[in-house]
Amino acid sequence: MLFVALLLSSTYALAPAALAFSQEPPVEETEKPSVSEEINPQEAAAQIREALKSKEEIVMVAALQSLGQIPSKLITAEVAKGLKVKSEAVVLAALEALRFNKDDSALGLLLKVRKDKNIQDNAKTAEAYAYALGQKGDKKAIPALTDDLIGTAKTPTNVITAKVLALGHIRHADSIQALLDYTKTTIGGLGRGGRGGGRKLSREAYGALVVLTGTDQGESVQAWEDWWYDHRNGFKVSPTEWPLENTRDQRMWNNVWLSPQEKEEAAQAAKEEKAGRRKKDDADL
Repeated sequence: MLFVALLLSSTYALAPAALAFSQEPPVEETEKPSVSEEINPQEAAAQIREALKSKEEIVMVAALQSLGQIPSKLITAEVAKGLKVKSEAVVLAALEALRFNKDDSALGLLLKVRKDKNIQDNAKTAEAYAYALGQKGDKKAIPALTDDLIGTAKTPTNVITAKVLALGHIRHADSIQALLDYTKTTIGGLGRGGRGGGRKLSREAYGALVVLTGTDQGESVQAWEDWWYDHRNGFKVSPTEWPLENTRDQRMWNNVWLSPQEKEEAAQAAKEEKAGRRKKDDADL
């Protein structure tokens, strides 16, 4: 039965993206096709619908994790129903599925729940929601990401960080403006002359601005404000991200936006490279 396979394959616990490397996955002797590769969108949508009707958290999470990323409007419509379930684990699973589902309908469904208290009143789901919007890289998500993006607001720090990083992943001039507007609202943000004074950017805001603009104005809010004042008219954001000078920061940035599958592949590649170096070192002895 499909649900048995889903339950066995599910990791159950979901965590939103963070600036940290995932653990290396176990290596299997033979690769087995995932459930999502064995079922068509119509069947998958029906299975997700059935799982959500079951009201059993583990069943709902398993279905969303295993089937929710199949690129189809039929799938995203069913996954979005999981956002209304009164379970943090289910909402996180639904958000991750929509985040990495490549069907164009996913973004519209995410934007529809912009004000949903079931998502926004929970720090973990609000954080995951921001990353899901940023993953899409679409300027339509910018207004939703600027909701409560105020340094003096009671918005949890993890949610603020997610919104800042998400804006950095949306390659549009409005993202730059939104990030600089945010810096003005943080404690001491107005500074001397109302334009930032000697304040420093947060690490996340600094990185987001660098990858967006291709310029490095340092950590000074004032320096970035001055630069943007001189360049914002007609400024074109390149379609390709600019690299961060710090290698560790670049790895962390890349890791935020990798899909779960890409993280597994990267971890496996790193493990194989490490094994290859060991083998070479042993041969040189």
